[in-house]
Amino acid sequence: DPDAFGKMIFDGNLRLGEEAFALTGVKLVLDDTTFTGEISVARNASGTISFDLAADEIDLDRYMTPAADAGDGSAESVPVEIPVDLIRALNVRGSLSVASADLSGMRFENADLGLNAADGNLRLHPIAAELFDGRYEGDVRINAAGDVPALAVNENIRGVSLGALARAMFDREDITGTINGAFRLGGAGADLAAIQRDLDGSIEMELIDG
Repeated sequence: DPDAFGKMIFDGNLRLGEEAFALTGVKLVLDDTTFTGEISVARNASGTISFDLAADEIDLDRYMTPAADAGDGSAESVPVEIPVDLIRALNVRGSLSVASADLSGMRFENADLGLNAADGNLRLHPIAAELFDGRYEGDVRINAAGDVPALAVNENIRGVSLGALARAMFDREDITGTINGAFRLGGAGADLAAIQRDLDGSIEMELIDG
């Protein structure tokens, strides 16, 4: 959306204490989305950033690169590198909840995201949301402390309506059923392509009344 990031409003109270300075009563308006909560930064050597934020609704597709800018498919794809320098520098913990989020034809409701990053390790947990009459829960870890970054995921979906998913994503009316699934995978590499080549683990899928 060319109008994305067209409006930003910030309001909050700054409090300076002996152990941290904090922004309380935060209200951040980004386009049509409102975030509320609090943010603090420790006043010691760690400088740990903590946050607890909640958002009402957001259309993530508005902030994605247009498909036309992704190339014509004939050019060699650029490897998606793991941002090890950024992960190693992060010292953040917090949580974000979103009432509803739209992404690529999917609507996630009552979404929760926990973030914990320190000493070159990043963990996204819990990750949870309701979608298509079911629920997704995940745990994603990136270890960037060593020479080669490693990724591990433990993801589960339960009770997802295949009919609702097919209608929303593929405009299909002739598919029915309920999906359960579990994905426990891990791999190491400097970029996502290398991690995919190294990937192992288990994938389980169950289709009920499909």
